[in-house]
Amino acid sequence: MKKTVILETKELTKSFPGVRALKAVNLVIMEGEVHCIVGMNGAGKSTLIKLLMGALMPDSGEILVEGESVHFSTPAQAQAKGIACVYQELDLIPDLDVVENVFLNHEKVDKGFLLNRRAMEQATLSLLSSIGVSIPLNIQVRHLTVSERQLVALARALSFKPRILIMDEPTSALSRIEQERLFNIVRQLRNDKISVIYISHRLEEILDIGDRVTVLRDGQLVGTKDVNDVTKEHIIEMMLGRKLENEFPERREVVLSNINAETVLSVRHLSIAKKVHDISFDLKHGEILGFFGMVGAGKTEILKALVGAIQSKGQIVIEGKKVQIKSPIDALRHGIGLIPEDRKGEGILSELSVMENVGIVAYHRARRMFLIHFQYVEKLVQKYVSSLDIKTPSLRQLMRNLSGGNQQKAIVARWLVERKHILLLDEPTRGIDVNSKTDIYRLIFQLAAEGISIIVASSELEEITRICDRILIIYDGHIVKEVNVDEASDAEILFEATGG
Repeated sequence: MKKTVILETKELTKSFPGVRALKAVNLVIMEGEVHCIVGMNGAGKSTLIKLLMGALMPDSGEILVEGESVHFSTPAQAQAKGIACVYQELDLIPDLDVVENVFLNHEKVDKGFLLNRRAMEQATLSLLSSIGVSIPLNIQVRHLTVSERQLVALARALSFKPRILIMDEPTSALSRIEQERLFNIVRQLRNDKISVIYISHRLEEILDIGDRVTVLRDGQLVGTKDVNDVTKEHIIEMMLGRKLENEFPERREVVLSNINAETVLSVRHLSIAKKVHDISFDLKHGEILGFFGMVGAGKTEILKALVGAIQSKGQIVIEGKKVQIKSPIDALRHGIGLIPEDRKGEGILSELSVMENVGIVAYHRARRMFLIHFQYVEKLVQKYVSSLDIKTPSLRQLMRNLSGGNQQKAIVARWLVERKHILLLDEPTRGIDVNSKTDIYRLIFQLAAEGISIIVASSELEEITRICDRILIIYDGHIVKEVNVDEASDAEILFEATGG
């Protein structure tokens, strides 16, 4: 049976200063299909989402919903036409509770002006139940995990009863069990004739959940294919315009975690109330140490405790000297830098420039009496922006206008400018494309070769086994096992990480 076209774009074009973000994109979305959109960071995916949601206005071209030409100037107008979105960088209000976030700006009211809290609570419970989630309704969103926030954002999108649901990197912060739950939700939406525009860098997901896939490259539509007619390698070739030899660079021949390497960081009996229990480990000079566990296992909390972002008990010894790290400033003084999992909320300064984001840690070195030598900082920043191939029209570009992968590289560049000798990476490739991932992996190897000691926390098993020397498996706030990557099987690691 022939399906109905629910959404269409014709010659959709959008430019920013120095950048052509989208160029004459013609896209067709059918009713009740899962239409996947892929592309490198900077390919135009985020711009397309913003145009469809009314957050941006196109320079030229047209958007049609069920054959009707529409002109959105606000997200509310798009939502009124049946389009909702779950953004990768979640648009929730941290100080509001779950119910208030789900019904923000479309609250249920009685007699035109009285909030009906009871009705909103019942509706929120129903929405959360429909996606298999149980979260206290009156808890502030700031106290939820990243994965819980993502599911609240999904409930919020579903509260609009959309005919078209856009999902931007929806599984980037979910565990495997939560991912499969999400896939079941997507399949049910498809059965209910809701169209899902599914954006992800995880190509295995595309082939699993999608009906058709559209590839964008440099702001242009490369092609649309049925997922049954393509392979992962074919999609990558369309994304890059060439073949990718290997996503993971060749591992270093020398494993630096042997007993002869110098211990740089020693942690003993680290505990965080109700989160992390009696964590002890050593980090060697130039070692890449992996923390592997499911979402919520405690990896993020351990890293934040090491930089003083959350309170903890225990002993930290750096290069043989016991230290007190009560704040991120203390961590900086002791040579520890953190690239956080929540890039938008904790990593970047979105309204400042690339120059300010990368160079902010170097201002103290560039001080001359009461003035800052900005030319010195700019030269230093430009060196690392060039060496990491951060794609930006200039150092004056606002950080929020960079793609996710380039934002991640910029955060790495920040700590290269400061030259910290202990680097903590929390989900370093979350939400970035395959080419940027390869760049990050090469950079991690390079930094380790230069003597920087690195901890990589990840819930991606292949990532952790391909780039690390040793792995600490974390479950329910405990280190349950230490393994050498050359000796443990994937099945063994997963077995321990899911509670044995």
